[in-house]
Amino acid sequence: MLRNLNYGWIDVITSGSMYAGKTTELIRRVRTYILAKRTAAVFQPRMAKRYTEDEVIVSHDGLRFEAIHTDSPLEILWYAEIHKPNVIAIDEAQFYDEMLVSTVQELANRGHYVIIAGLSQTSEGKPFGCMPQLLALADSITCLYGVCVVCGEPATKPFALQAKTEDVMVGGGDRYEARCRKCWLEGRRQRGEA
Repeated sequence: MLRNLNYGWIDVITSGSMYAGKTTELIRRVRTYILAKRTAAVFQPRMAKRYTEDEVIVSHDGLRFEAIHTDSPLEILWYAEIHKPNVIAIDEAQFYDEMLVSTVQELANRGHYVIIAGLSQTSEGKPFGCMPQLLALADSITCLYGVCVVCGEPATKPFALQAKTEDVMVGGGDRYEARCRKCWLEGRRQRGEA
């Protein structure tokens, strides 16, 4: 949905499960604004780079889009101050620290249209990073669903294929599956985690 770009806006694309199309939807929205002759910049935390070392974001289905990889939300604010893009898109927002919340608020207050894509929960079923706060501040929220790889129902949870050894483990199909609540819970029970 296109918004009037004469004022700030926070648009969050989220899902409880991986493989729901968050990055694909973010790229689609950015391309739509570029076609409407708006300027845009896409950001992603450096730790979330996947599938390539190029300065792009890559969806799990292979869709690519130019991006700037950063270590801190302050780099996004700095970029916006200098380049003044109409649209600022942030992929894998759950990996940024809490400073992203105030950064996004400041960007929207300055009149930027901010699109955020992020996973709302961890594979343990807990809120992921700063996503709960971003969801609370959003002007618009789109919740996407994957497909449970076990039963085919809508997936709402990321399931770690092996017990995690770190709090945050970035990965794709080699480490995680999309599952519905029932199949996620059964998998965790089989490992003695639930």
